Amino acid sequence: MVDPSDELVSVLVPKRYVLKIYAYLAQFDAVGADDSEDQGDNSPLPGGTVGAVTGGKVVPWTFEDLQRLAASTNPTTMLVSRMLDVLAARRSDWIGTTELVGLLGVEKTKLRGTLAALTRHVKAHYGRLNWPMKFEWNGTEATYKINPDVAELWPSVRES
Repeated sequence: MVDPSDELVSVLVPKRYVLKIYAYLAQFDAVGADDSEDQGDNSPLPGGTVGAVTGGKVVPWTFEDLQRLAASTNPTTMLVSRMLDVLAARRSDWIGTTELVGLLGVEKTKLRGTLAALTRHVKAHYGRLNWPMKFEWNGTEATYKINPDVAELWPSVRES
């Protein structure tokens, strides 16, 4: 049964605050998370979120999971796979949205929509909420970095 408190509602905010709102809302996906704690690169959730996730599991991405993601023809996963290509090539860097959209050749709104759909996609198709990459707000824009375990697997996934 669906929890009525999980019903989606529309909230209108100025465009300039949308990514900040996403980052803020991501904090609430962690059950019992202490906002002062940050696991950094080792956290399985975007943005260094700590703890278990409501309505989904936090599990490491396996080679098979990543293969499935890379082989998908779903527009969300196709763009995420391209994003992982970029992030894997610069595995130690946090890459900002502005640079990332330039490297991917997409509009910011396209990337934003894709990432909004990613959480729903991984929950529905992989039984999890954790992304294969990290998300962090740097005060100006969202930045992304591939999870270390995914960085190890991704080149082999793309070769398979």
